[in-house]
Amino acid sequence: MPYPSFLPGCIGIVAKSGTLSYEAVASTTRVGLGQSLVVGMGGDPLAGTTLKDAVNVFVDDPETEGILVIGEVGGDAELELADLLHQYRAGGGRKPVAGLVAGNCAVEGKVMGHAGAFTGVADPSVGEKVQALEDAGAVMVQHPGRFGEVMLELLGRPLPAEPVEGMEPNRPAQATGMHTIVKRPSPGTVPKIRRVQRRWLYTQDPQIADKLIRKVRAGPVRA
Repeated sequence: MPYPSFLPGCIGIVAKSGTLSYEAVASTTRVGLGQSLVVGMGGDPLAGTTLKDAVNVFVDDPETEGILVIGEVGGDAELELADLLHQYRAGGGRKPVAGLVAGNCAVEGKVMGHAGAFTGVADPSVGEKVQALEDAGAVMVQHPGRFGEVMLELLGRPLPAEPVEGMEPNRPAQATGMHTIVKRPSPGTVPKIRRVQRRWLYTQDPQIADKLIRKVRAGPVRA
């Protein structure tokens, strides 16, 4: 996780996508809300911690004022979460929930990113998951960068008058270490090699070893 994007705060985040989780983190940090707890559920077909498990923690946590949920193609964890949110609202729960379900353009039967991110024969579609979460009271977004502003609106708070400390684009730590606000090298620049990299190769074939030795002695090896 790119640590400069995190800020202690009041938003609980659970995600099936690692990348989208810290995009949501950066979004809530930029508007000054920060995070109470961030849970990476992952996209494995059999998850140890589910979206439902994490949200159960958030609704009981006094430090969490708003909840962000990031699902994706594959499985039915989002529908289980929707059932929980219905029960939560019916019981008088008032914490706002915003969500995103990734993979709307994924090709059916094709893996998207990792082993759990594909739609099986009996799995609900992305559209069905979005509809279920909306029916349960979640406000759905199309991009994780929208989470901050949406959650501000749901909590009834204004945008901060000044940039949040630590989130300025020119901050040195962010310039090299953050995915969402990154300073990229100018086109055509060649990165400096700081040290010699070594690679080991194991082979039991003496002919291959002899050929490699002759190649190395003849001059630099180019990939």
